[in-house]
Formats: sequence, structure tokens, C-alpha cells
Amino acid sequence: MIGELQSKPLTNTILIGLGTNGPFSQSQFDQIMHIIGTKREVYFINTNVDQDWQEEVNDMLSSGSKRYNNVHVIDWNNYSAGHENWFWDGIHPNIQGRQIMVDFVGRNIIADEKY
Repeated sequence: MIGELQSKPLTNTILIGLGTNGPFSQSQFDQIMHIIGTKREVYFINTNVDQDWQEEVNDMLSSGSKRYNNVHVIDWNNYSAGHENWFWDGIHPNIQGRQIMVDFVGRNIIADEKY
């Protein structure tokens, strides 16, 4: 993902969904923010996965949003908690879950826009 950020033109609003395939470090977060800078709004969708690293990643994103004024965390983990019917396997959103996730993410970004 970091290589893609370096090789493509970036828009003023960037959405990053970490997914559920593994941990994400503070160093990786800082690398991404170094590439993106502070002039763009950056939205991270936190992770919802029953793995020991979930809380560490979500806490790191939360603390990162306090260090960078242009970083926002979309709390998919909290919003989707208790909705097992939104997932195929408890991890990957099914069709209904994807629709709900897209709506939730969109509403968060729109609510945060500065006019």
C-alpha cells in the first residue's frame, strides 16, 4: 500500500481501509502520513477482526488521529459489533454488510466535511 501512495497522484480526501489480514504498526502509519502530508484529509477505517492485534491497531489509529489534525478514524469496529449477520464468516462483510459499511463510511466522511 505504501508504494501505491508514492506512485499515484493523491486527491484531497484519502480513505484507507486496513482490512483484517494482519497487524499495522506505528511506523507504517507514520510512513503513510509522511507521504500524504497534512494538507489532505485522511480517513482510516479501523479494523474488526477477532485477532489479538485488533485492539493494538485500533488504539494506534486513535492515537495517530490525535497527533495529526487531518487524520480521522471511522469506527467500523464499534459500529459493526454485535452484527454477525453482516459478515460471511465473522470477518469479511457479506453483501448486506458491505452496503452498510459503505453507507456508514460515506456518512462519516460527509459529516466531517468543512464548508
